[in-house]
Amino acid sequence: MYTGTVVYAKQSIAYRSGKYRVFNHEGGARSSKTTSIIQFLIEWAHFQSERKRIIICRKKNTWTRATVLYDFINIMEKSGVYNLSDYNKSTGIITYKNVEFWFGGLDDPQRLHGFTSDGVWINEANEATKDDFDQLEMRCSGFMILDYNPNMDDDHWIVKSVISRPDCKYIHSTVLHNP
Repeated sequence: MYTGTVVYAKQSIAYRSGKYRVFNHEGGARSSKTTSIIQFLIEWAHFQSERKRIIICRKKNTWTRATVLYDFINIMEKSGVYNLSDYNKSTGIITYKNVEFWFGGLDDPQRLHGFTSDGVWINEANEATKDDFDQLEMRCSGFMILDYNPNMDDDHWIVKSVISRPDCKYIHSTVLHNP
């Protein structure tokens, strides 16, 4: 399909190993976290033979649509897999192959907490609460991806409850990983 970033390769290899449920991306601005995660999700969707649902969210719906959704469409276009008819603007859902990507905000818990998913990506996860994570994880049958900038203290729920999990792959990136 396309050449992915180094961070994408780390994510893809860790996923294919089958050892991890949670993928924790920590990296500074312009470290390729968002691009790499989107590349991984597009490739993952490309090979799904059954219908799947991925939730992509951050704290507020307006932030999700202004940042992650914009980047997602842009990368799909560059990859040659975007079709305008596959994007429902009113629902915030992009369908690619057999996968529905649901874009939303954690400020609408009935929508995001209320149904099952095959994967979840919490962008800027340091803005989310532990309860947000727990609610999404309990309804997720597949993987969880978290990403954030390295500005958390040791008491943050991600540091205390997620990074140390044996099923969590920690992936660090810097601006040097961005081609």
